[in-house]
Amino acid sequence: KVQSTEKLASKLQAEQIQKLLSSNHSPTYVFKALNLDKTGDEVFSTPLFTTWFNYLKTFNDKNPDKKESLLTSIHRYYQDHDVARIVEKAMTNPSTVKLANQLQDERYSRWLLNESSPKSAFYVFILTRVAQNITVTYFSGDNK
Repeated sequence: KVQSTEKLASKLQAEQIQKLLSSNHSPTYVFKALNLDKTGDEVFSTPLFTTWFNYLKTFNDKNPDKKESLLTSIHRYYQDHDVARIVEKAMTNPSTVKLANQLQDERYSRWLLNESSPKSAFYVFILTRVAQNITVTYFSGDNK
């Protein structure tokens, strides 16, 4: 990467975050505005995710009474089984492992807070695995 390009990108990102903050949009709104709701399990690898995540942190610092969690925004647009795939994919990339762990911790905390049954958590994990295996089998040509 070229250092001058990185500086310019950082400056533009900071300006974009300030503009978004002045509009006082929620992180969930900005998540959708950046089309992160359409990136699937690649969401953490998308360059705009960094912009959004920085916005989330800054928004929460400036609006302690309106704080949103990482999970709140992601879960608004993705089902539990999708979030499981996002976490699984993010765990394979050293640059996103920390975020994946944070998201997973938030999921566990929410399950405990909502007193979700172990059975429902089990289904999220199993159904995610089964759906992936069916998709891989079908598209690999083994379905003949």
